[in-house]
Amino acid sequence: MKNLKTYYLLVMVMLFGFFSQQVLLSTGPATLVSPVSVDCVNPNSMTFTWSAPGSGTIVSYGIQVSTTSTFTAPWLVLDVAGLSPASVTYSTTIPKYAGVYNWRISSSFSDASNIYSAGSTFTTITPYPLLLLPLTGSSCVPVNGLVSWSPPLPGVSENVIEINTSSTFDPAGIVYTNIGTPTTSSTMSLITAGVVNYTTYYWRMQSNRYVSDPCWSGWSNSNTFTTIPANPVITTPTNGSGCISKNALFRWNAVPAGLNYDLEIYNSPIFGPGNLVFSSTTITSTSYTVLLPVSEQQYWARVKTQYPCGYTDWSVSNSFTTQQPVPAPLLPPNGTNSVSFTTSLSWTPVIPVTSYRIQVADNP
Repeated sequence: MKNLKTYYLLVMVMLFGFFSQQVLLSTGPATLVSPVSVDCVNPNSMTFTWSAPGSGTIVSYGIQVSTTSTFTAPWLVLDVAGLSPASVTYSTTIPKYAGVYNWRISSSFSDASNIYSAGSTFTTITPYPLLLLPLTGSSCVPVNGLVSWSPPLPGVSENVIEINTSSTFDPAGIVYTNIGTPTTSSTMSLITAGVVNYTTYYWRMQSNRYVSDPCWSGWSNSNTFTTIPANPVITTPTNGSGCISKNALFRWNAVPAGLNYDLEIYNSPIFGPGNLVFSSTTITSTSYTVLLPVSEQQYWARVKTQYPCGYTDWSVSNSFTTQQPVPAPLLPPNGTNSVSFTTSLSWTPVIPVTSYRIQVADNP
């Protein structure tokens, strides 16, 4: 017997002089209709269609999808049997894969035979990666942190990333994109992207199998993150300044979202516990006055900011030197009346000193 031709078997039963029923035998496979040798199919919304064999009583259909034409494990990604003979379509999702899929239909007949159709191929839209870090909505991302995404799936050769200050990805807001220089890595330093402090960014990715891939993935969903505020900068006293009062005033710039500031002063450029002169962690303004213990002493000051999810790094330290001590008047005592015109004036000595300057006034 040949395929695609209908045969009838007539069995004569002599007992009662009647003939048996005619039995329709299987004669050929189903014919694949869609998808057949097509590209850019959406793997999340697959519908397979075929036509029934020309004859025979179908009991059920089966479908197989594989990444090779052998339809064997471990490349078999879909293997479903027992599908209703009343339908010649099957809808499903298949795993993401950036290569060529093969598929075929099996027809099970009432005579217990099972015939596979010829196989056909299709390719899917290239899957884009899953954005991992920073978690979307993160608000404390260091400017030297990383963005990361899932490793490339088999067949993907290019990942393209875009970082933008616009939630609609306006071209004018592009901060970084590697279009033209795609990467197969799954991480990137934000230093490479050139992000800045206390700014909200949006990022997304796409994947290709090759340059000008007609089945490129399209853009992924976007994630958003906000970088941490910048470190504060001490403005007073300036670095390297001298003759600073022991009752020293410190100022620094305001940091957005800052809750309070930590100020530390050391008598050495080595910021260790043994060199700490002053520390406060509860300053809420951008200035603070500290009475330092020693005149003519070099000090180093630094400040950092606490914000809702952590601290900035310490500022660059400023060094300064306190002034000589101020001599204190001794004689005549303060408030003395009827002092002689030839009275002597005395004060506490200051060592070392080159000269003193005296001022006397009749009005304070």
